[in-house]
Amino acid sequence: MPRHSSKPIQSTDVDYVKPTQYTASATGPGPEIEALKGYRQIEGYEPLQFPEIINAGLKLPTDIDFDDPFAFFQLFFTDELFQRLADYTNHHARIKEAGEDFDRPWIPRSLIDIKAFIGKRQKRQFKRSILISM
Repeated sequence: MPRHSSKPIQSTDVDYVKPTQYTASATGPGPEIEALKGYRQIEGYEPLQFPEIINAGLKLPTDIDFDDPFAFFQLFFTDELFQRLADYTNHHARIKEAGEDFDRPWIPRSLIDIKAFIGKRQKRQFKRSILISM
């Protein structure tokens, strides 16, 4: 909460910015508006009109289980996304010629492999967060 005091605030902080000392003017438009008086209106210009937003809010599927975090995860990480990740991983491996310099050849990764990799990382992160919070 800000302090309200009649005494001026003094600070040794070099970044301290004093409050603006001005009073609001009720006499009319400020100098910025007066400076625009010389400009002409553009012929045929109409400002963009936005429709009124009636039903703002979350638009979640009706069958989602709100107690299941995995259900929310699946809203953003779909099978299509995992398939794209697998395709891009395999494409990158072909470009970089992965496995050619080692004894182990590159095995093309599937959607299931990518899901398993992400799941293991999430599980490891979850365990780490539990240990840190203890």
